[in-house]
Amino acid sequence: MTGESTEKARAARSAVRRRAVGMSYADVVRMLDGIGSGPAPYTGGEDAAEVSRGAVEFGEWRRIASLLADTTEVYDPKTDPMVREERIAKTEAVAARTARERERQEQLGYDHQAHARVYALQVIEEAGLLEEGLGERLAAEGPLVLFESGDLNAWRHVSERTRHTSVSLQERIPRTVKEPADFPPSVRAHSALLTSMAWVGPLKAIDPALVVRLAQADPEATLALADWLKNIQRR
Repeated sequence: MTGESTEKARAARSAVRRRAVGMSYADVVRMLDGIGSGPAPYTGGEDAAEVSRGAVEFGEWRRIASLLADTTEVYDPKTDPMVREERIAKTEAVAARTARERERQEQLGYDHQAHARVYALQVIEEAGLLEEGLGERLAAEGPLVLFESGDLNAWRHVSERTRHTSVSLQERIPRTVKEPADFPPSVRAHSALLTSMAWVGPLKAIDPALVVRLAQADPEATLALADWLKNIQRR
């Protein structure tokens, strides 16, 4: 059945259930007698165009009659096994859609972050700022730019989706990296500032020695400047 016909059949069954609330088995039988032999009972397998509302309703009345047979109870949707199953199925379907949407949003978020990170590293590499020993030559307290633990996975993620990735960058990314907290504040500061500046534009005209001096003079202010540049790029 199509989505539209399924929805119509669901609405027809719901209408019968609302009318049947509080009815006994005898009441439902009288309802069926009033309908007569009725159309062919709805089994759920017919083509949507051939299933009439009357057939759906007739089938639901017969089902409720079978449910109440040999009992003194009256019909209550809350105790109807089929209603409970439908509610469980609906809840599970909503949960599944929510999980899929959450996964999609997380993937989109990771995709954006991975591309942004790889882009920044490539700009930094093009400026020659990933050369081994450069930080030491500039009198920095550590590497000029710090790698992150997810950089290699980010490079692989981006390289699978675009041809504009640097193979030499992959070779520079270490398999294991130290945590940023293991480095002095000045190193974290000039690494963050250069990364944020890379999102703004090319770094070839930037003197990295000045960035190092700024970070060593006031790491906190340098980090604040890096965060400001990052937020500007997100707008």
